[in-house]
Amino acid sequence: MNEKEPNKSSALVKARTTALQNVPSRLIKRGLEDLSILSLDETVRRLLDTVPNDAEGYFYRGLAYHQNGDYDRAIVDYTQALCIDLNLAANAYHNRGVAHSEKGDYDRAIADFSRALQIDPNLSEAYNNRGVAYADSGDYDRAVTDYDHALRINPNYADAYYNRGNAYRLKGENDSAIADYTKTLQLNKNLAEALNNRGIAYCEKGHHDRAIADYSRALQIAPNYVAAYYNLGIAYGRKGDYDRAIEEYSRALQIDSNDAGIHYNRGVAYQQKSDYDRAIEDFDRTLHIEPNFALAYCQRGTAYGSKGNNDRAISDLSKALQLNPNHAYAYYFRGRIYLSKCDPDHAISDFSQAIRLNPNYIDAYCLRGAAHSFNDAINNLKGEIESAIADYSQAIHINPNHAEAYFSIGSIYSKGWGNIAQARVALKRAKELGHPLAQELLDKLPEW
Repeated sequence: MNEKEPNKSSALVKARTTALQNVPSRLIKRGLEDLSILSLDETVRRLLDTVPNDAEGYFYRGLAYHQNGDYDRAIVDYTQALCIDLNLAANAYHNRGVAHSEKGDYDRAIADFSRALQIDPNLSEAYNNRGVAYADSGDYDRAVTDYDHALRINPNYADAYYNRGNAYRLKGENDSAIADYTKTLQLNKNLAEALNNRGIAYCEKGHHDRAIADYSRALQIAPNYVAAYYNLGIAYGRKGDYDRAIEEYSRALQIDSNDAGIHYNRGVAYQQKSDYDRAIEDFDRTLHIEPNFALAYCQRGTAYGSKGNNDRAISDLSKALQLNPNHAYAYYFRGRIYLSKCDPDHAISDFSQAIRLNPNYIDAYCLRGAAHSFNDAINNLKGEIESAIADYSQAIHINPNHAEAYFSIGSIYSKGWGNIAQARVALKRAKELGHPLAQELLDKLPEW
């Protein structure tokens, strides 16, 4: 009857931004054919000495800054190049857009890519990279439109297929995503990221074996690809093969021991195997790396609860709810702990919060019904039995084949709250649905 916490989302590789645009330049003829062999300081000095106040000098100095991750200076130099020579405009706007994208300034990036396309409508890279900026902004529809434009200009543009596949995947259109990743791999068979992401799409469709095949191929190409090991662990976990899931997560952690998500998922796998001590060790490590990881507190709390350490369980679940007040499962499991501690009032409060967040939470209705019954037994409070029956009835309304709810109603009626006929009807239905104790209780009912 447990609601299981889902694994953390699969690792989706960030969209690939096409390489910065180059231009034919007099600088190349002046001995700067390969800027990459020079240090940044030497590159900048030679550019300044060789072509002071020259548009191409600013452009290439911007390129040098850009390639070294100094996006602010790159943007300044691309802007200066634009002020001097509009012949460089398409490429300078494009590269400045890439720099803005790298800084997370997607509105300015989109504006620059749009200016580049006004000047050169056939610049497929600008469509691709504007699509990346739209996607990073969460506008997947516009991203797909831009990738479509890029592919009309260049039908063999592998990056555009790959990026469009990412956008479709994030839109939940996994079949279209798979088609685009497959086309990407036809054009670039060694692109491990495309195999990884196609695997994610297969996994989301429930095709776990195909996903595993893709992740495995990705690892043949890139043996240290942490995301592929991580996703292999998820796929094996969804197949119920927790030993293999743990093995794959452990391989990922050999490469990157400080990934909180991998420790968390391995902890979940250990928990599925009832290995609560190892699960707690992984959740401890998760929280050492990422102290505000609400799911880790929740899962560690459930592990402590499963070990009978109720106080630690309540402490962790309360911390999880402090970090995420909308976590229905944390309320539900804390309610279970309170009920096991014979504290029905706190249990009812927590089950009610879980139901508020998830009105179809059948297990919460059933246990809130049990808490109301318990409250009646120990405190003899008016209305508790009626509330219990109402909760079990709501569980049946949500799931008409819920054997436990029918059994619980029959059990209440059999104790004098109602009539024996009502008890017999409920218990017979529980028996039909396979409840193991229904016949035993039926046999104890008086004939009248």
